[in-house]
Amino acid sequence: MIHEVKSGDTLFQIAKRYNITAETIRKLNSLKTDALALGQKLVVAGATTTAATSTPKTSAPTSSVPSSSAAKPFSLTMPGGIASSRVANPTAQEIQSVQKQLSIIFAMQTALDAPNNRTKYILQFKDHNMQLRTVVFHDSVKSAFSDPSYTKGVSYVGNQIHKIPASYYQSLGVSPKLARILEFVSTHEGNFDSINSYDKAIFSWGFVQFAGGGRTFHTLLALMKYRNPDLFFDAFQRFGIDVEYSYANERFDPATTRITTIVPSANTILRGVDAEKHIRDNKLLHGVFIRAGHDPDIAKLQVMMATYEFINPVLRRQITVPIAGVPTKVFIADIIRSDAGLAALIDMAINKGVGGACETLFSPVIAEVGRQQGLLDNLEEVRQISDKAILDLIIQRNAKDPRVTKRVSDALAHFSSAK
Repeated sequence: MIHEVKSGDTLFQIAKRYNITAETIRKLNSLKTDALALGQKLVVAGATTTAATSTPKTSAPTSSVPSSSAAKPFSLTMPGGIASSRVANPTAQEIQSVQKQLSIIFAMQTALDAPNNRTKYILQFKDHNMQLRTVVFHDSVKSAFSDPSYTKGVSYVGNQIHKIPASYYQSLGVSPKLARILEFVSTHEGNFDSINSYDKAIFSWGFVQFAGGGRTFHTLLALMKYRNPDLFFDAFQRFGIDVEYSYANERFDPATTRITTIVPSANTILRGVDAEKHIRDNKLLHGVFIRAGHDPDIAKLQVMMATYEFINPVLRRQITVPIAGVPTKVFIADIIRSDAGLAALIDMAINKGVGGACETLFSPVIAEVGRQQGLLDNLEEVRQISDKAILDLIIQRNAKDPRVTKRVSDALAHFSSAK
């Protein structure tokens, strides 16, 4: 069977259409790069045409992740995963391909919003199904959390909400209870295509705002490339955005994981924070991430990353509690067990980091409430400490921090299980 390349076709999309892998097409046609030409004829022999919406496998092997000391991480390993990835300096052909792909998929108009002294961006792009989309956002966001050194930041809440099936959460070891909690927590962050580029995190993206500046943004891209390299190419690489990483023992090494981006006008490549700042500054590249957020398989990988980076570490985190006067290590999920309590804990882990949420925010309050309620004599008593009293005291002690007070208050208001 032969496929003739049409405008907008990518190797990944053609592979999905014929229910084969991009690697198979490369081998059948002796392709040295993923760049395609209009009218090019590709052998897809033995392939069977499938619906354009068929999706590659991104689920992880099933493993149990209960909210207790028995919690274990799900496995990230899968056939096709690669141990490491390096990005070479771009060739002239690759730079030309980036320019061409950006011009084919994205178009942008700008207008001055004079009363507010900001720029309005009207971005049009063809999504993963080649459907035309239009989004609008503004720069110059004013917020108490704005980075004063950068005044052209964007806050785009997005509009893409994917209904992730329960079976996918289960494949990650996420219980229905934790799935509901994660969906609630995302209401404080954004939709799957949301972007923030106005604060000190440089560039944040996704339904729980995976943050740049050395936090979780670069690890998210590494996980996407590791789990599904063809999907990653279609969403990011062909537009000049890539990631270098090292992977061992089911962990990405944060010291060697960094985003890269091609700058066609300078015939160069930027790495790390410089790459993130270039993405932040180039509003057309915002479109690459907004477009990616419309793909349900990208959304699933965002959920996988949230499980990998926040849920599992929180459930496995131990804090020190003075039981009978002796400092004792206790799994925080053995104490915080209500929906409201876990929602607040996971939300704060996303906002402040797992250590900041567990050790700095929750641990001293748990000890204080335990003393007030006389429940520090043994482990069984500690497990009876009131989640609601813990959350109430956190709100009281952090009255000057609106992010803490709002998120914890919202968790209490949304869930009725805290006692």
